[in-house]
Amino acid sequence: MFTAIALGQDHTLALTSDGSVFSWGLGRFSQLGYEVPSPHVQSSPRVIAGPLRRERVRGIAACKSASACWTDTVLYTWGKNNGQLGYDKNASPVQPIPRIVAKIAKPIISVALNVCATCCVKGFTLTYRFRTLRWPVFSRHKMLFLSLTIHIYE
Repeated sequence: MFTAIALGQDHTLALTSDGSVFSWGLGRFSQLGYEVPSPHVQSSPRVIAGPLRRERVRGIAACKSASACWTDTVLYTWGKNNGQLGYDKNASPVQPIPRIVAKIAKPIISVALNVCATCCVKGFTLTYRFRTLRWPVFSRHKMLFLSLTIHIYE
């Protein structure tokens, strides 16, 4: 049973109650979490194994070209790396399987990502902003803004 869904432009992530992550859709940016032969389409949900095999995933996030998931203390990212995945984009321009970005001492509350940045919230404090950005960001002659919404439940 799926308990959470994250939508990218061309792919979907789903989280189950036991902490497994599934993905499907068009994986042209390696954002599915596993290798898919050309034409890079996974038409039905498929579990993302590899480094997530023994993990109990708590949350998922997706954007056009990348995906992320997290446990209580570990953040994973994968897909096309524009610098927003949390590791050197020149050394790893594409990350096809989930890769650990950071081990975090406090529980991760939420993660948001887009093609330019990833934000990780722990203990209601913004702790990570990957890729050095100046706000507003100018890209292809358009002004882009990153917004972060934090929902606090008591």
